[in-house]
Amino acid sequence: MDAIVRQTFEQTLRTARARLWEASIAADDELHPSAESRGAELEESPQDPVTAVSARSELPAKHIEEIDAALVRLADGRYGTCLECGREIDIARLKLVPATRFCLRCAHRHPRERKVGGSQRHRRHLE
Repeated sequence: MDAIVRQTFEQTLRTARARLWEASIAADDELHPSAESRGAELEESPQDPVTAVSARSELPAKHIEEIDAALVRLADGRYGTCLECGREIDIARLKLVPATRFCLRCAHRHPRERKVGGSQRHRRHLE
C-alpha cells in the first residue's frame, strides 16, 4: 500500500472516529440527563431511560475501539493485512469496512465481521 493510499485511509479512520466520538458524547448526555429533563422523561414513559440509552451508547464505543486498533495497525505497517491468514486485504473491502481486521475469506469465520461487511450481494462482488 503506497503512502497516499495509507494517508487516505488514516483520514477516513480519523473522521469516522471523530463522528463516533460525537455520537458517544450525545448518547452519554442522554444517559445522564439533567434533573429537569429526567423528571419529564419519567412522566412520559414508565421505561427505565438508563437501560434504553446504555445499549445505544455501547455501540459507538465498540466501533471507536475497532478504529483505534486499525490506526495502530496503520502506524506499525500491519494495516491492510489479514490478521488471520496474513494475506493482503482487498482495497475495495477496506473502503467498505476501513477498520476491518480480516480479508473477506477469513471474515466468514468471524460472525461479527459478516454483519459489518455489507450485503451478501456486495460481498460476492468483492470476492
